[in-house]
Parts: sequence; C-alpha cells; structure tokens
Amino acid sequence: MPNYEELEKSICYVIKEQHLRLGYSANNRWLYYPLSSLNHMLGTDCDVAGMEKALEGFFDYAEEKLGK
Repeated sequence: MPNYEELEKSICYVIKEQHLRLGYSANNRWLYYPLSSLNHMLGTDCDVAGMEKALEGFFDYAEEKLGK
C-alpha cells in the first residue's frame, strides 16, 4: 500500500504557499506532479496505469482533510 502522508503534506504545502503568494481564490487550482515524483513520495514503482490506481486510494485517504 502506498504511503500517502508525504503526498498529503506536499499538497497542503503547495496550497498554503499559493494562498500566501496569490491570496485566497475560489477558482480551481491545478497541481502537477511528474510520475517519478509521485513514485518517490508514495514509495512505489508504478507505471501510469498503476499510479492511477494508487491515487484512487489517496482520494479516499485525504477526503476528510482536503475534501473531494
């Protein structure tokens, strides 16, 4: 099972940094992580299809803190 904590911390950091630099906005924000970065953070060695499955689990893991 992937370790989702580092990805969650990274997303929270990016959101906080955007709020500090750009201010709060109700607009959608997009985050881009290369596959190699995601594999490093999650402790996995997935291809694109495997990462899509791994990230489905992240959505369930982080929904309470980050929302849908």
